[in-house]
Amino acid sequence: MCSSRLDKNHDHTDIKARKPTEETESDQPITIISILERVFERMISKGLKWFLESQNLLVEEQFGLRNSMSTSISLKRFVQDVKQGFNKTNTKKSTLPVLIDFQGAYFVQSGEASKLKMYGVRGNMLRWFGRFPAQRRVKVQWDQAESMQKQSKIGLPNGAVSSTVLFNIHINNLPKCLKKTEGRKVSMSVDNVVIWSSAKNNNKQQRTLEKFMYHSVEVLNSWATYSLRRCF
Repeated sequence: MCSSRLDKNHDHTDIKARKPTEETESDQPITIISILERVFERMISKGLKWFLESQNLLVEEQFGLRNSMSTSISLKRFVQDVKQGFNKTNTKKSTLPVLIDFQGAYFVQSGEASKLKMYGVRGNMLRWFGRFPAQRRVKVQWDQAESMQKQSKIGLPNGAVSSTVLFNIHINNLPKCLKKTEGRKVSMSVDNVVIWSSAKNNNKQQRTLEKFMYHSVEVLNSWATYSLRRCF
């Protein structure tokens, strides 16, 4: 039995990313919690992962942080598809990819509990993850100055065990949105997505391919705005 409550007054430390130090986006807060809390969270997260995998709820386009679904498999799948297009006799094709990296992916999420409920998660696990984003209080310390504690209401803590699992659930319906149009292929690895399509090597087909992929970006933008309500 797991309790639906856990102390989430986490300490945060800022790690400078490989960006100009004067930009606020260069600071990436990492959650630091006690060993007991981390063990407890890992147990609940492992149970959620087992449920998702045993019920085949995660789409086949999702790679990374999954058993037997490493990011190298995702890369091989894309490279193989490109090579097959080049090798076809008399019908050689070009492949146009769109590579996406979600910026600040963990910090803008909301609605995780609603999605978990749609997938059949119930009881203490649903209540715990439903309170996971909101029951955190954070503060900032700079040299000797220290801010007051503020409640964090949205987003997921970077460095928490559960964040990657919840993010996989967050983007799980994205391939369904993108693959409504035949010929569009998708592969995802946590917050990195590649969308690609192939067409014959002639000017007309290439222009069509460019429009096709531009439409993919529009679909992605629509999904980012209405990810909970569309394409589930």
